[in-house]
Amino acid sequence: MSKFWSFVNGAGGAFVLAAVIFTLALVGHVALGLALAMAGVMAFYGVILLTGRRWDPVAVLAAPAQDERAMQIHTRAAAAAGQVMALVIVGGFFYDLARGAADRSIWPPLGGVFGLAYLVALFIASRRS
Repeated sequence: MSKFWSFVNGAGGAFVLAAVIFTLALVGHVALGLALAMAGVMAFYGVILLTGRRWDPVAVLAAPAQDERAMQIHTRAAAAAGQVMALVIVGGFFYDLARGAADRSIWPPLGGVFGLAYLVALFIASRRS
């Protein structure tokens, strides 16, 4: 069997099918061009994951639970992303306060969700260690 057919019968075929289903699901809700663009982004991400496994960041994204090192990298990335989100939420809240738009701000609920998610993750991590 050629490489093409093994790709189509394996992960590639499943991915193309998922992109088609995603596009069809969006057609009734958004414009066709936007649905195709979103499916294109999804297909591009899948191609990157399937073809770029020799590059370490892509290999870790493609197989997150491959080994302890990959899991530790994911933990560090999640912690860094959480710190950035905390900064964005607090900064956005203070920006809205400075503008005088604190009454309809989205930042306090987002801060609450972030804090609750942090506490749940902290509880789970402390119970496992």
